[in-house]
Amino acid sequence: MTGKSALRRQCLAKRAAVTERDRDEKTRMILHNLFSLKEYIDSELVLVYVCVNDEISTREIIEKSLLLGKKVAVPRVDSGNMEFRYLDSLQALVPGEYGIPTSCGDKPGSFDSCFCVTPALCVDRGFHRLGYGGGYYDRFISANGSVFYAVPVFDDFIYEEIPHSSYDMAVDCIISEKRIERRCI
Repeated sequence: MTGKSALRRQCLAKRAAVTERDRDEKTRMILHNLFSLKEYIDSELVLVYVCVNDEISTREIIEKSLLLGKKVAVPRVDSGNMEFRYLDSLQALVPGEYGIPTSCGDKPGSFDSCFCVTPALCVDRGFHRLGYGGGYYDRFISANGSVFYAVPVFDDFIYEEIPHSSYDMAVDCIISEKRIERRCI
């Protein structure tokens, strides 16, 4: 686990060094790529993390999805477990665990026709992601295999290989400002 901890620290420092102007421009291109994905276009439910600090902004994903008539749900951590709760506007966000805004809405009954915007500090060519270390998304992915999982990430945070274990679940798609890569299943 030491390799993961060191890489997390490295990625957090590297991400903090990205200028606001570069972050905004790269995010705009990433969102353009994300919105063009067939899986996003065809989805009825969008699961999306709420960005904090210097993460890639997801607020436009939430707003656009709602405008398109899609249902949106955001993660809520309670008693060590992550579940998703419906959100009908950014104004409905409330403070949550770890300072991450969340929703008090109802839980989705199913994850049919679902697209999940999955957070990551970095990813590798094997579609493994490195998160913050809680394992919340890995457990969710393991339990909900029919969902399409896409990670928005700056191209500089795509590595050849990152440390991972059998508990680390691969995602379906990596979206950067320069490319869209899909995992062959």
